[in-house]
Amino acid sequence: MLNGTTSETLDKDVAAILKEQSWPNITTANAADSTIKISVVVYGPDEDLSLATSVAKSLGIKAVKQSDRFPGARVTVLMGSDYIR
Repeated sequence: MLNGTTSETLDKDVAAILKEQSWPNITTANAADSTIKISVVVYGPDEDLSLATSVAKSLGIKAVKQSDRFPGARVTVLMGSDYIR
């Protein structure tokens, strides 16, 4: 879970939503860029598409993208300012 906004608690707030839904292994951090506008769920290998889609559905995020940008993570949620409620 990466917070790509200037909100100081967005990553922790969203992680709490996933924890309430019993998603395991959630870690949070700030993204290198705090000007992300659109939230996206990023997955690596093809076999993690269904996991990424499930996480996106749990959070109401429409964008799911495959990338090798986050090695070692099966799924990375990059939170953007569109998610601030």
